Amino acid sequence: MNSKSIIHVVTVILIVGAFNLPAFAAEPSSFDTGHKLYPVNSEGNWGYMDEEGEVVIPYRFRQVAEFSEGMAAVQIGTKWGFVNTQGEVVIAQQFKKTRHFSEGLAAVQQGKKWGYVNRSGEMVIAPQFEQARPFSEGRAWVVLNRRVGYIDTSGDLAIQAIYMVPFDHSQDEFRNGMVRVHLGTKVGYVDMNGEYVIPPDYDGLGNFSEGLTWFRQGTSWGFITRHNELVIVAQPHEVGDFHEGFARIVVDGLTGYMNTAGEILVEPQFADAGDFSEGMAWVVKKGKVGYIDHTGLLVIKPKYDVEERRFMGDFVDGRARVIKKERYGFIDRDGKWVIKNKYDNATDFRNGLARVEVGFRYSAKIGYYDELGNAVRSTK
Repeated sequence: MNSKSIIHVVTVILIVGAFNLPAFAAEPSSFDTGHKLYPVNSEGNWGYMDEEGEVVIPYRFRQVAEFSEGMAAVQIGTKWGFVNTQGEVVIAQQFKKTRHFSEGLAAVQQGKKWGYVNRSGEMVIAPQFEQARPFSEGRAWVVLNRRVGYIDTSGDLAIQAIYMVPFDHSQDEFRNGMVRVHLGTKVGYVDMNGEYVIPPDYDGLGNFSEGLTWFRQGTSWGFITRHNELVIVAQPHEVGDFHEGFARIVVDGLTGYMNTAGEILVEPQFADAGDFSEGMAWVVKKGKVGYIDHTGLLVIKPKYDVEERRFMGDFVDGRARVIKKERYGFIDRDGKWVIKNKYDNATDFRNGLARVEVGFRYSAKIGYYDELGNAVRSTK
């Protein structure tokens, strides 16, 4: 059967029943764009360097997290607190675990319960939750009595704790006024007040991207809008989220790409494939990883090692993290090495620098490279 014929486009409403920063205790967050400070270590202690590689906060912590909103969690002894960008301890070490600051608050664990502190260290939401995560759009994911709910910045339950704890946290924070929730074995979306935007009638839902999310009901897959309108049916073939106008589709075990009109753009032919980023996507062919462009052309031939999907490297700032002979490095859009493959671990470029590691966990030596492949800090 021609794969182009399996895609159907409709315009009806769907009717359904009703790395190793060492093993952080504090959750790492994205780099603070206003304060480009990067974790570094020496002889078992941690501090921070600036973008020039100069150590500006000395090695005096047992573990550290990245900066967020001008604050970073640090560990002295067995407890966690927070420092500012000058390295001053502004919230004393007293917590078992922490999350990063978001919207002026940070989740912290005291004993077995989680609460929230403000930038002054005041416990503004008392420890009472079994789990807690950072705020997003004025709401934070919490667990009470083994069920998920959402609180507002006053600590009040804006959405009652009635939902299942998900296996992953791919979307447990609000985005554009919506969040995905799990009720029993079904999945839906609620708004800021807990009202269903998409009823929990689905066996699976993806993340909204480019106005659409994939759904699964039994063996049927397709796409719906934020208003629960069915726009693409691609049954019974698995699909992924849209990125740059392309979504993965799996037909007879092979992966290709479709557009938002439901048309096949790249014929299913790969053993596995990733999402498009900066015009390129990784694909697996004959047991090796390469990269294609929007036309499906293999612009970087498959020659890199396959690993778990979550570790595969997308293009970021014109560079992709790849692994060859069990060592990480970075290539450019022509497939040329920018940073040779000689590292045990690596993270994508952020704020112009990529982090590399030699060794593992507490013994890992940390280095950083710029986008030209110059070592800002060596692992030696």
